[in-house]
Order: sequence, then C-alpha cells, then structure tokens
Amino acid sequence: MHKLEKQGTLEQYNKIIQDQLQQGIVEPASDKVKGREFYIPHKPVILESAETTKMRIVYKASARTDDKSPSLNQCLETGPPLQNQLWDVLVGNRLHAINISGNLKQAFNQVRT
Repeated sequence: MHKLEKQGTLEQYNKIIQDQLQQGIVEPASDKVKGREFYIPHKPVILESAETTKMRIVYKASARTDDKSPSLNQCLETGPPLQNQLWDVLVGNRLHAINISGNLKQAFNQVRT
C-alpha cells in the first residue's frame, strides 16, 4: 500500500478491487479463520502506453505458502492444450465471406476450486 500511495495510484487500485468485488471476481476475507487459508498475492501492472486499461491487477496463483504446499496453479486441472486448435480457427475463418471477432474483457479473472 505504501508503494501505491507513493506512486499516487492507490485510489485507482482500490477502484479496480471494488469493481472486481462488485462483479464477484474477488470476495472479502472473513475475520474468522476456518482451517487453513491462503490468500493469493496481487500487484498492479501499469502500462502508460495502453490505450484503454492503464492499470490491471495481476494475481500470482503460482505462489505457495511453503515448499511442501502446492500452489493454486498446481491444484487446477489443466485439460488439453488449446493452441493446436488455433490454426484450425484461423484457416477456417478464411473460408467464410463474413467473420466476427471480439475481445473478452478480463477473461481469466474468475477462479473456482
């Protein structure tokens, strides 16, 4: 928080957190601990050259509480790699007269275990 205050970005960071709270991406921590809990570290990434989103929050899901504990990334089921299908999508789009594309806003923010 001290670093954000020095940079003058604490208010902007807080606004992003509040927006994510409202959207259900993050949730407030309970005052009472129920068993073992771990909170994902996060930090701002600021891109002054960006046209739309100057600041975004990056959550470090590879963080571990200790050497014996797995990270959140290690606990998730990965599934098959999707990169192989990208070529099929790119080539398949060339077969149609009209194509529609879009940009997903904050596509990977929600994590469920």
